[in-house]
Amino acid sequence: MKQENKEEDIRSIYREYVEDVYRFVAVFTANNEEAEDVTQEVFIRLVDSIHKFKGRSSLKTWIFSIARNVAIDYVRKQKKQLFLKALKKYKPTFSVPSIMVAMAPPVARLLRETHS
Repeated sequence: MKQENKEEDIRSIYREYVEDVYRFVAVFTANNEEAEDVTQEVFIRLVDSIHKFKGRSSLKTWIFSIARNVAIDYVRKQKKQLFLKALKKYKPTFSVPSIMVAMAPPVARLLRETHS
């Protein structure tokens, strides 16, 4: 496929599916700006992986599988950020027993990092 044809094909795909993708990812986001960012990420990943599309499903199904994966990544990132934000606000009134530190190194490391 020639480069100019590939670019026009991608523009055409974008025009055809951007609104549907936006509506889909908006369910996972807190506001329009975040939905736009996630939609943009979907199409960035689409451009990066268009060569992998083999036609075993419809183009729309393939695009929405990318959108689903990007939305899941977004939700995971948001949950992690909320957890870390809450952890930073948390001020324990006790010291963490050494047995808990030994049993849960990742959590203990987070506690040390956020309260150092």
